[in-house]
Amino acid sequence: MSPEQAQGEVVDYRSDLFSLGSVLYAMCTCRPPFRATGSMAVLERVREDTPRPIREVNPDIPAWLCEIIARLHAMTPAAPFSSAGEVADLLRQYLAHLQQPAMVSPHSRSANVEALGNPRRPNNRSMPPTVELKSQLEKTVKRKL
Repeated sequence: MSPEQAQGEVVDYRSDLFSLGSVLYAMCTCRPPFRATGSMAVLERVREDTPRPIREVNPDIPAWLCEIIARLHAMTPAAPFSSAGEVADLLRQYLAHLQQPAMVSPHSRSANVEALGNPRRPNNRSMPPTVELKSQLEKTVKRKL
């Protein structure tokens, strides 16, 4: 649940991106990003805290993935990605690099981690990550654990 939703505010696509960040965080650390003793306490942590840095929990997770997840969890409306398609494109680019590091640069197109602070304009395509991307990400994370 996003901070906006936890506060009872109007939600939009950014809530979904925040939730994606929470799922990816849990995949990388084997724990939820916001932990507390009860549901209300968890909601309070979602509204007020930031998760512990992933690399403190699992130092084997690549920095680029940690930065993507941190950006998905950003509290300011300007910080998140402009669309799910943008996140999918970025993850696809890094997946291509992991599969063929000699042929695909992780810094081409939108994959440049330094460019994460400048989200692109939303494109009109909404492409969720493929099953292959999910499978490869799971294998990479399991291999690192």
